[in-house]
Amino acid sequence: MDLEEPALRAIQSGDETEISQALQEYNETLQSNPQLQQAQRISKQELAKEIIQLFCASKLLPYAVEAVTTLRFLSRDKSVVAKHFTEKRGNELLLNLAKLNANEDYKYSEPDVELNACKCLCNVIYLSKDATGLCKNSSFIKALVHKIGSHKKHTHNQNVINLKLIFLVSALNPEGRKIITEQCDGRKSVLDFLNNTLESSTNNEDTDHGKKFTADKTTICCELLKVLFNLNMDLRHAKIYSENETEELNLTMEYCRTILLSTSSIPELTEGLHCSAGNAIYSIPPVCMSIDRLLLVSKDDTAPSDIKQEIMPVMVLVDILKEKVMNDIIKTEILHPILALLSDLCRRSSEIRRYFKDLILPPRKDFKHRPEEGLRFRNKLIKLFTHTNTNVKEGVADFLFVLCKESVDRFVKYTGYGNAAGLLASRGLLAGGHGETVYSDADSDSDTEEYKEASTKINPVTGHIPLPVSSPMEGMTDEQKEHLAAQLANDISKLSSGSIIQPMGIGPDGSLVPLQQQVHDTELKEDSDSD
Repeated sequence: MDLEEPALRAIQSGDETEISQALQEYNETLQSNPQLQQAQRISKQELAKEIIQLFCASKLLPYAVEAVTTLRFLSRDKSVVAKHFTEKRGNELLLNLAKLNANEDYKYSEPDVELNACKCLCNVIYLSKDATGLCKNSSFIKALVHKIGSHKKHTHNQNVINLKLIFLVSALNPEGRKIITEQCDGRKSVLDFLNNTLESSTNNEDTDHGKKFTADKTTICCELLKVLFNLNMDLRHAKIYSENETEELNLTMEYCRTILLSTSSIPELTEGLHCSAGNAIYSIPPVCMSIDRLLLVSKDDTAPSDIKQEIMPVMVLVDILKEKVMNDIIKTEILHPILALLSDLCRRSSEIRRYFKDLILPPRKDFKHRPEEGLRFRNKLIKLFTHTNTNVKEGVADFLFVLCKESVDRFVKYTGYGNAAGLLASRGLLAGGHGETVYSDADSDSDTEEYKEASTKINPVTGHIPLPVSSPMEGMTDEQKEHLAAQLANDISKLSSGSIIQPMGIGPDGSLVPLQQQVHDTELKEDSDSD
């Protein structure tokens, strides 16, 4: 017998008490045995259909909480969602129960009805592409933003699920984001909610600038920051910003600074809070980044500048980066945004760049080992240049390249040409030169005495002084050497003709080009010159 059979029989009987009890038992079974939710059963489709019909046939079901809770479990099944919740009747029912529609017929007083209906909508939007039409339904979005704006009237759980819902809407559909920001002033509603959360939290005894969040407020802050990330990302592609947008982005920086200096009463939640703040800052267009709003700049103009104190909010992110890298925890969702943000900040602020350059890439003194060998932070970072995670390795390489003021010579000196080649090739800098960013000449990177003494012995590819080794051709006659060279050339030719390898050269623009093409172009040029 299928798990849904008792509930279906109760519905067919029409007895309200029996229906309520059967649905409650069904919900309790699934709650205690999550694996039962995974099974594909036709009876799930039938139960969803029957419950939707019950709601449509009655304006006020006495067992509405049990019924909508059952719908929540059923909405986790992709096939049920596709058949019953993407069509108009099921869609409108959920909107009405979630109080996200103008229909007055479904004004249930139980908060759990509204809460579970919102959870159903989250499942539906996440699981079905056909349901993404909801993400551009202006009346639904306006009602949702209104809920965010009136957050004080709702319970914590309701606020969390409302934020998860608007996160999905803003993440899955560009048109939905546009409605939120342009028609509903949604970014302001989210920032007001965030500001209220900050102001209602106690001050952190460990710092003068942060807060001590409860577990609930930590969750709310994280959800708000995720929504801000979505709403701001489109602005990174804009060229003109309104006065309101600029002010809202400045507020985002200020609130994130406070959050970076804050902690959660549950220590395990603090890192996620800080990462969410870092992501929100990264979503701000670089041209709109007001660095002073992120740093702890002293209000006392007579006090001497203390970069170590000012940079405390950013150091929180660097500490997360260091902790993950040193423990070989390579997670794209954590490291990539932090690395991208640090690169942006270092490009825009020479003080921040110099501070992190001294901290992460101090002058080299050890040339006996390769740059990626060792247990220091810098060694671990350079080792990531050859990691299989493309986003992380490119992010690390870009960050260190910026610390080197995008100077190819300086970059190679710290990392070795072999490690640097990937980034240099992607930017057409294999022949040397500088990146696109213009840096001040205020700080120099003069060679240390150790480097000057070792420079002629350093292998530029590996970045270290190799141990002396005997020549592999020692003792060979000239004929043997010629035979070996011919054999090597023949092997390379076979591999190349079979497309197993492709010999490359460096083109005039500093990028990689097939060697065969380069030779061909050279021959054409020589023929043209001889003519």
